[in-house]
Amino acid sequence: MAEGPTKERKELNPECSFSPHCGRNIFVDGPTARWNSVVSGGRVVVDKPISPGKELKLSFYGKGHAEVGILTKDPASIPDINQVENLKELTVIQSARIYKQTGTVLIKRSTCGSRIITGEDKTSSVKVGRTDKVWVTVNIIFGDLEVEIETEGYRFSKEHGGNIQLEYDDLWTNLKSSNPCAVCFVGKPIRRKEALHFQIDPILRDGKPSRNFSIKIAISQSNPINIMSGNDTYYDIMSLPVLHFDEFRNKCKNEIQIGLSENGTVRINYEKGTLNKETNNEQIYCIFELCRIKLHCKSKIKQVNRDDAESLNDGAVRDVNTPDAIVVPPNSEYVRSKRC
Repeated sequence: MAEGPTKERKELNPECSFSPHCGRNIFVDGPTARWNSVVSGGRVVVDKPISPGKELKLSFYGKGHAEVGILTKDPASIPDINQVENLKELTVIQSARIYKQTGTVLIKRSTCGSRIITGEDKTSSVKVGRTDKVWVTVNIIFGDLEVEIETEGYRFSKEHGGNIQLEYDDLWTNLKSSNPCAVCFVGKPIRRKEALHFQIDPILRDGKPSRNFSIKIAISQSNPINIMSGNDTYYDIMSLPVLHFDEFRNKCKNEIQIGLSENGTVRINYEKGTLNKETNNEQIYCIFELCRIKLHCKSKIKQVNRDDAESLNDGAVRDVNTPDAIVVPPNSEYVRSKRC
């Protein structure tokens, strides 16, 4: 049976505002949430200092952003390895932005010990004390970036950031969560026959949108603040016990609308079509993971029906219901995802 005509009414900003309780890599300003990489837990240090006349080769694979630096303070004496970037003894010597390719960094120490050389042409160098002990450190900022030590006799230290995993006899490392601390949600739920209207804009770098931008969507019947209380946890959206929309195209941009129909069906309408998922929920919270994205909640819309859900695009409507698409109870425990 067809539903009646639609009426739209813009609500006050509180109905469209993002909760300030969000990941540390999200900046919230009322109805706007913006990705901003601040923390990653991706700090690793090579297990021994580089001696005069020696060199160390690192290889980078995949896509992401990392910084290579040198540290003149013994990592074993640092209480919190995540605070290395605040130390005066740290010098960043190279920034690596990798996109689906292999990159290498060759770090040499001069024979006299007073210079760290990073360029093949030996023109890029940093001065250090001749008798200083110098450790090489890498900070993986975000992305599916893998770092490997190619030089025999060196490994990554067991003392590393909380979002790091080591493999292959500690010669290889990457992030457990490739886009950590980037989860946010609208502070107030939408109820049946309501929808939220969003604008998605990739963040520009050098005047162009990054190729690494993405957005993920999930919903929860209960307030997400109950499962996002660990502000120091490097969670991502997939590690939260909420209902995920894996079918959603992560590279979506422009406009998107998320609504809850009169019968409890969640409808996500975006440029590629409409996704439907039955929940029987009376209300839902809209949860997002942003990467190089600015998300603006434009309005709350009343009396949503199927025609509303299809009005933003001419794409097909897809039913993505699955047998395990269940409502997550309010007292669900936090479960960390494990990646292969």
